[in-house]
Amino acid sequence: MTAAPTSESVTNAAMRLADQAKLKDGLRRELRERFDLDGDQIVEAVQLAASYRLCRRAFA
Repeated sequence: MTAAPTSESVTNAAMRLADQAKLKDGLRRELRERFDLDGDQIVEAVQLAASYRLCRRAFA
């Protein structure tokens, strides 16, 4: 079973989140305004960002 394709805006949001040292308050609003994401996409972006951070630490 393969994962559903991730939209480009979710991927961009995840990369931005992965670059931040800490998630800040108002994150949902910022992602809605900047990347035009809905609630499910925001959750997906946060999960993807955590995966990016983990991979960076593992392979850095």
